[in-house]
Amino acid sequence: MIDQQTRDDLEYVSRTLRRNDRNSSRAEIFVFWAFALLIGFALPDFAPQYAGWYWLIVGLGGGAATALYASWREKRDGVIDEEEGKRWGYHMLIGGAGYIAATVAMIMHQDQVATMALNYLLVTGLVYALAGVHLDRGMFWPGLLALAGYVVLNIWPIHYVWTATGALMCAAMLMAAYMTKRARA
Repeated sequence: MIDQQTRDDLEYVSRTLRRNDRNSSRAEIFVFWAFALLIGFALPDFAPQYAGWYWLIVGLGGGAATALYASWREKRDGVIDEEEGKRWGYHMLIGGAGYIAATVAMIMHQDQVATMALNYLLVTGLVYALAGVHLDRGMFWPGLLALAGYVVLNIWPIHYVWTATGALMCAAMLMAAYMTKRARA
């Protein structure tokens, strides 16, 4: 019979040795979100009437699907890190609270939808960049690109900046997926 301390030590060693194995599911998640971001960021430029519904469905549904997929992959691969899972969960819940706060501010002050969209972009940049600092380095560059897009949209209200920002974030997420896969190889 193994005591709890030995079990904890073995679990720690196992997680450390197989840390790269769990990155494989992240690459697939990065690809999903790359294209979800590209579509979602293009909508305000080309079909603004669908943007809110798209993000309600894809944001909530995609977030839940991402969490379930990551959990399933961890179990399948035998690399379960509950502490990291909790950190990701709390991080994304706080990000969701930021989106809700931006929505409430818009409703209470009856701001324009463009202002709400800019606030969403700011929250996205912060959530991704901070995830890059604290959770997964691959999220850092997409976060900085979102923040840069936020600044550009505030300084230069030019056409198709939303689409350009989405394309940059898509490229950064695809690069994060590539780097994650490459690090594993």
